[in-house]
Amino acid sequence: MRMKSFLVGLAPFAAIVPVECLDVGLTTLSKAAMSKGASPFDLVVYGNALGSLTLLPITLFLNRYFPS
Repeated sequence: MRMKSFLVGLAPFAAIVPVECLDVGLTTLSKAAMSKGASPFDLVVYGNALGSLTLLPITLFLNRYFPS
């Protein structure tokens, strides 16, 4: 039981590691794109579009199979 509570307490810290890696990767990718001439406004639009297209199917799935 103690091990399970330890792992549950460790979960937020374990989730931070991939999030930080993705953040560094996206920052590096954005820097490379802007140094080649991409507009920062284009990167914002593309990022928001990608996020919307990623989250839309997840929300539709959750609302269909787990209605509140």
